[in-house]
Amino acid sequence: MQQDRLKIFYQILYFLIVLGFIIWSSYFIYFTSIKTFDGSRYFCLFDDAMISMRYACNLVDSNGLVFNKGEFVEGYTNLLMILFMAVPQLFLSKSNSALFIQISGIFFCLLIAIFGRKIARQVINIKEPFLVLVFLASLLYYPLNFWSLMGMETGLLTFLLYFGISRAIQTKNQNKLDYGLIIIFVLALFTRIDIIISISMILLYRMVTNQHKAIFYKELALVILILFYRFTFSKIYYGEWLPNTYYLKMYGFTLFSRIENGLLFIKPFVKSIVVLLFAAILSLIIKYTREKLLLLSVFFSGLLYQIYIGGDAWFYWRFLAPFVPLLFILIFSLLNDITQENEFKRISDFFMRQRYRIMRNTKTYIIVFLLLLILTIVMSIYKNMLNYWKAYGYIVSVSVLLIISLFFNFSGKKILNLIRLCLIISVFLFYSIYMPNSNFLKEIIFKSYIFCLVEQTAKLNKAIVLKEITTEKATIGIIWLGAISYYSERYAIDYLGKIDKRIAHLKPDLTSRTSWAGVKTKPGHNKYDLNYSLKERKPTFTTIKKLGDADLTQWVSENYEEVYYKGVSLVLRKDAKEVVWEKIHAENSRNPGKKQSNIIESRDKRIQSKTDKGIQNNP
Repeated sequence: MQQDRLKIFYQILYFLIVLGFIIWSSYFIYFTSIKTFDGSRYFCLFDDAMISMRYACNLVDSNGLVFNKGEFVEGYTNLLMILFMAVPQLFLSKSNSALFIQISGIFFCLLIAIFGRKIARQVINIKEPFLVLVFLASLLYYPLNFWSLMGMETGLLTFLLYFGISRAIQTKNQNKLDYGLIIIFVLALFTRIDIIISISMILLYRMVTNQHKAIFYKELALVILILFYRFTFSKIYYGEWLPNTYYLKMYGFTLFSRIENGLLFIKPFVKSIVVLLFAAILSLIIKYTREKLLLLSVFFSGLLYQIYIGGDAWFYWRFLAPFVPLLFILIFSLLNDITQENEFKRISDFFMRQRYRIMRNTKTYIIVFLLLLILTIVMSIYKNMLNYWKAYGYIVSVSVLLIISLFFNFSGKKILNLIRLCLIISVFLFYSIYMPNSNFLKEIIFKSYIFCLVEQTAKLNKAIVLKEITTEKATIGIIWLGAISYYSERYAIDYLGKIDKRIAHLKPDLTSRTSWAGVKTKPGHNKYDLNYSLKERKPTFTTIKKLGDADLTQWVSENYEEVYYKGVSLVLRKDAKEVVWEKIHAENSRNPGKKQSNIIESRDKRIQSKTDKGIQNNP
């Protein structure tokens, strides 16, 4: 009877968590929708996701898997996601297709939490309360939610990775080839090729745990065959073995420079999860299992890969977010262990044996605490290394940890057990839920603009106007490639080379001109040639006049002019026959001097400036 009541209670609890997440995600999607100058509401994904949407749109329109008609450049690494994006575009409008992808992100996040919980149950016999915490922590990790709800392949890839880990653990002793696991590997590799590193960790686990080594060799051979087919497709269809984005980010970027930049990039990430990572390692040391080692090795493989490729352009951990819930599994398995009497006594004895002699009396605890308190205050005030809330959280956490350590040798009184349990859980929740999300709190509660939303709003307004006042022969020269191309349906000239093989094979600009928020350069955003992209190709519309060390302001002022149409500012080539100038003149004659975009864009620039400044100070 008691078990039935508990079962119903946990079912209701899971339902409430899922319902709360769906409500928050729905508001997030609405909050990131864009109301344009004409009063229409559009749904728009992150700009890189909109690039994938453009590929999917051309595929549906029978133009092939291309960004610009007739140009075969593999400016993506997420083939399966593009194919998935093509499905809604068979039936829905452009805006509603983007909405469909955002809604699918909700389900990917829920599937990640479900399989994270399943892996936790497989790794160790965790009690239901801690399974709930694993489920909750996975759903509360904002970077994973951000990328999934903004249309990136992160949610799909993470779901397939966790599905694969769960399947590998479930069938580790199977004496026949697991075709289900192979299918998962196929889908994952066609989502992103670089997931092969995590798949390699899973295959190593299969080799160690399965006594039938022939099964492992067959699985390995099939994975290699899948990779061969994937690369062969790129070579036949696009003429290159690897995506253009590989050359854009890696070509000419030396290994030393990549590692240096990668270490700078992951610094704030590691800082936010350092205690979480320590607890995960501690969980492995205290109660070792091969499954725990698998989770930790997958996490570190992702971290090392991020360093190897030189980091990323955005401090929202697109490549690292999929691996963080694995740490949640490990930290709550540790919490499960230390809250059980027998396990707690064993762990307590372990720490008592390892503890330094100097830490055996209460006076020393007080002295150490005071020193840490003084150090924290000095760091927060004079060195500006910690803001107020982080300093406060640090002080509270150190206090709690010290109090917990005082209870390592206590009698079995219930009140002390209850205090111990509450203190331990509070520390775990602080480091597993608050700290990894601390830099994104204002976005989580919608007290600030969602990252890059201001830029997307400006580009979407321009896209709508460009479609109205230009013919299909018009070309647009841009940096933010996705949304403006997708909605304007015009030929795009990419100044940063994502869909331009010539730009992608240039040497990167590693000077301070491309540095950003504490890193020396932004991978994928440090190659350009404005003389080629702007002066030679002469786009009908351009978004910039200078980039890096190239300043074409004078040339642009001679050959382009700024016009306003329905309050939206556009810089158009003066002699462009593909511009319907009559519409512009007619609009300006009806509304002389109407330049409301000046107000809109200046406001957006101020907001974006504050956003960028905040990221640089606290990425």
